[in-house]
Amino acid sequence: MGKSLVDEIKSRFPNYKELAKCDFNRCHDLWERPMYQENPFFRRVKSIYGTRGNRVTTRQQIIDLFAEKRYFYGYLCALVWGNIGTFNRGREHFNNAFSITPQKLRSIVLRLEQKLLNGEIGQAFDSMCNGGENRIDGLGVSFFTKILYFLGASIKCNIRPLIFDTKSVQILNRLYRDTNTKGKARQSRKHYVEFCSRMSILSKELGLPTAGHLEAFLFNSGNSLIPKQ
Repeated sequence: MGKSLVDEIKSRFPNYKELAKCDFNRCHDLWERPMYQENPFFRRVKSIYGTRGNRVTTRQQIIDLFAEKRYFYGYLCALVWGNIGTFNRGREHFNNAFSITPQKLRSIVLRLEQKLLNGEIGQAFDSMCNGGENRIDGLGVSFFTKILYFLGASIKCNIRPLIFDTKSVQILNRLYRDTNTKGKARQSRKHYVEFCSRMSILSKELGLPTAGHLEAFLFNSGNSLIPKQ
């Protein structure tokens, strides 16, 4: 068996803490993508928010929006930050996700917040899947876990939720390989809870501020450490 992920990070990236900080603070321009400009709803959103200060948004700025209970704006920024609408069936997902009302979103966020404060990450995940009480049309696992991530980072909970996209699954499978764990990860409740727990432990072992910093590092600077499947 080769080096563990932690050992490989330390040996190949001696300045990983600095890189993780840079990756965490990476900026995204929210408002100028042509597909978004064509959507009437998004144009209205831009007229309200797009001229306020710097349109370049970081993770921390979105976390702050949720902490300030500006849930609707935080939700919009989180989705565009994550490039919603740029993949298969993108326009359909985009339109569905942006059709939710601020009132409905607030109710969903408050229910999710209570679950996270109670340490119920798995239940929060399930509640956003098809048929769940907090389901939002247009959002699959990769995107609704972005909402869980930004919300969780804005409150005090024992194990904070993380983004769980294709790259996250690849990271968990790499951790399985390191520990000789049988099976293959997928975007399920079980694997999501395990991913959040393992990343929390590893981030502390590496001396990083949060598991989100480790996830950002492995998605960007440390991308070569995670084999594609």
